[in-house]
Amino acid sequence: RDLLRIQEETERLAQELRDVRGNQQALRAQLHQLQLHAAVLGQGHGPQLAAAHTDGTSERMPLLQAP
Repeated sequence: RDLLRIQEETERLAQELRDVRGNQQALRAQLHQLQLHAAVLGQGHGPQLAAAHTDGTSERMPLLQAP
C-alpha cells in the first residue's frame, strides 16, 4: 500500500515537473519578445533607456534558468 502511494506521488510530481518546464519555456519565449520590444523602444529613446532595460532584464534572468 505504501509502495502504491509512493508511486502515485512520484507520477504526480513528474507531471508537475513537466508542467513547470513547459511554463518555463513559455516564459522564456515571452521574455525574448519583451527584450526585442525593449530594444526597439530603446532605439528611439537613446542609449540610457536601452541600457536600463537591458540591465533590469539581466538581473532577472537567473530566476528563469533551470537549476
